Amino acid sequence: MNRDSGESLLTRSLNSLGKPIIVYREVRVSAVQIKGKRGIAIVRIESLGAPPNTQTDTQLRWKEQSLEFAKTKRGWVMSPIQETAYVKGEVAMQVLSARLAELAQNTNATPEQERQKKQIIRFLNLLVTDDSSAASAQSN
Repeated sequence: MNRDSGESLLTRSLNSLGKPIIVYREVRVSAVQIKGKRGIAIVRIESLGAPPNTQTDTQLRWKEQSLEFAKTKRGWVMSPIQETAYVKGEVAMQVLSARLAELAQNTNATPEQERQKKQIIRFLNLLVTDDSSAASAQSN
């Protein structure tokens, strides 16, 4: 839901992300209330996982979240979610794959960079495994 959250996966260690990041598969709107130029949407977010060492419940599959939005000259604009950053699964896989490729090209990797590579591989494995499970369930 936020491009900057995906980019933060690329530029920082998975251990040092500023706020918890949840990688999600799907967002469903369950209710919308509008009063004048302001509104609230209740959405359900299906999470795929979270990077290691985040303070999130990795067993949580669906989370209900309230989102505020307002009408501007550009149209309806959603207020950012402050406590958690959400990244679409495909974006997370693309960004983390690029970061892993960048780290793999470094022949003189530091122990921290080696640790980052291992974390990224584990997290990508979680995302790919979960993604392939969902694809096989949909095809049945």
